[in-house]
Amino acid sequence: RSSDLAYVSDVKNDKYSSVETGFIGQNVFLFAASEGLGAWFHAIHGDDASRALNLTADQHLLYAQAVGYPGPNAYVVPPPPTAPPTAPPAAK
Repeated sequence: RSSDLAYVSDVKNDKYSSVETGFIGQNVFLFAASEGLGAWFHAIHGDDASRALNLTADQHLLYAQAVGYPGPNAYVVPPPPTAPPTAPPAAK
């Protein structure tokens, strides 16, 4: 089960919208991971999707993101191994 987010810009061809949307998506990923949830960020375009969301002519669908509990067959990235502590350099 998941919830879907849609990222929409009301400025056509704004060069910063995609970058800012990426920042938001990254924060959603980090929060989802901290809560044991999975997240998937993907591009979504087209008139059908815009109509389904009742967007105006001035609104542009950029990306979508699904957040939810991973299914039984989901690949979950394991946390990185912790490095053993390193000794301080020897004094000369």
